Amino acid sequence: MLEFTLITCHYGDTYWVTSLLKSLSESSEDLEFIVLDNSGNYPNTVSSQHKLNLTVVNMTAIAQGTGSENHASSLNWALRNLDLSGSQILILDSDMVVLQESNFISNLKQLVKENECIVALQEGSKYLSHPCFMTFPKQIAKQLDFMEGMREFGFDTGRLIGLQLRKMGFLVKKVEAERNPFASIGYFYSSLGAVHLTSSSLQFLPSRLSRRNSLWFLKQIARKQIHTCVQTNRKFGAKDLLIVFVRSISLKIKKRNIF
Repeated sequence: MLEFTLITCHYGDTYWVTSLLKSLSESSEDLEFIVLDNSGNYPNTVSSQHKLNLTVVNMTAIAQGTGSENHASSLNWALRNLDLSGSQILILDSDMVVLQESNFISNLKQLVKENECIVALQEGSKYLSHPCFMTFPKQIAKQLDFMEGMREFGFDTGRLIGLQLRKMGFLVKKVEAERNPFASIGYFYSSLGAVHLTSSSLQFLPSRLSRRNSLWFLKQIARKQIHTCVQTNRKFGAKDLLIVFVRSISLKIKKRNIF
């Protein structure tokens, strides 16, 4: 049996989920990869390119709701309906950036030996979990509800998963969000060696796309440059800002839309 089944949701720009899969490809012997494609536009080519055990599930006719509810219902459906091979389920947001040389999977294996359930915390919270990162045993996956509290109290996706696990009798290790040392956006989970760049996929919700302008495109280019900085463990600086502006001007001249 594989050690981990990694489940991530994709929406909009395929850059983020592809980058996540590539960053973990060296640990592919320990991972089953499942991409829940909420846009219906993810090409299943990265699997052959990087020899990944990858399944892409088109969720456009399955997931319910919009935005966060779509995210939550996709995770619920996957945990209840898919044949998952890993003994542990690993949930990651597609814009979770694994630092190079962080030994992410090796460190995670050790953490799981000490704590069967581990959840990232929402920034600024001591108790609300965040689906950018969490892991738990497969045998209890169907009992979890990523939508709990969303409609009743306005919580975001999976914020009560940690509490649900605790009520099942598990000791839950909570990983706190720290300030991102590489850029002004995102949060650092130092014990994991990863940064969550926050809401990268949500930039492509229809409500946001309808308002996109030159500044919106500039921000998307900046997010990708920040991603590069985080992966290579360096701070976003003046040189990176110049790269963002030069790239945006170049794309405008060529009239290319990379999104």
